[in-house]
Amino acid sequence: MKWLKIIGYGLLVWIFIFVLVSIFIGFKFTNRYVVNGAVYVLIIAAGFILGRKITVKGWGEAAVVGLLWVLGGLVLDLIITVRFTGYEIFKEWMMWLGYAILFVVAILGTKKETTSIIQN
Repeated sequence: MKWLKIIGYGLLVWIFIFVLVSIFIGFKFTNRYVVNGAVYVLIIAAGFILGRKITVKGWGEAAVVGLLWVLGGLVLDLIITVRFTGYEIFKEWMMWLGYAILFVVAILGTKKETTSIIQN
């Protein structure tokens, strides 16, 4: 696995989410269900698109990708997002649902190497 690529794509997903939420806040659109729904759609789309650019040996490595993306997002939220929202954001179930979606999308979205048992 290419660690820098994996971490970079996880960072990119987080940046996409941060920008989308910032746009909603900038336009004073605060319906949390619509905002979170848009975030979930973005997580799924970006996760699958970027996940397809990562090739792993199997489901275990795909889970490592998902875990790294979630941990990276948590660290960035602790460093950056908390400055704007406070730690209260981690009490929101919708936030944790986003992390869960990201984890599952990373697992399903990564390309798995296939090996053939039939030799030509």
